[in-house]
Amino acid sequence: MDLISIDSLMADVKAVIDNKKNAPVDQWLASQAMHGEASCQLLRVNDVKKLTTLSKSTIALWVAQSRFPKPIALSLTVKVWRLSDIKNWLDQQINEADGDRNA
Repeated sequence: MDLISIDSLMADVKAVIDNKKNAPVDQWLASQAMHGEASCQLLRVNDVKKLTTLSKSTIALWVAQSRFPKPIALSLTVKVWRLSDIKNWLDQQINEADGDRNA
């Protein structure tokens, strides 16, 4: 019978947990690779959080300040963002940061 070390087991458990936490992002990457970028793909706030690393409260504040793309209200409680809007915003942030470094 093979013995499994505690460290090896803990590493495996951590990998499984990390994969579950990143599942929406992984699904987005898989979808992008298989079908190309779908500009009409819609993201819920938790997906936007993972893609941008912003908190829900920061997203809400920046939307109110017009510093972040406005969501589409599907109902009173369901709001979504277009993937293309988030990607464009991210690209803009990166370009501005690169411009600041070069200045």
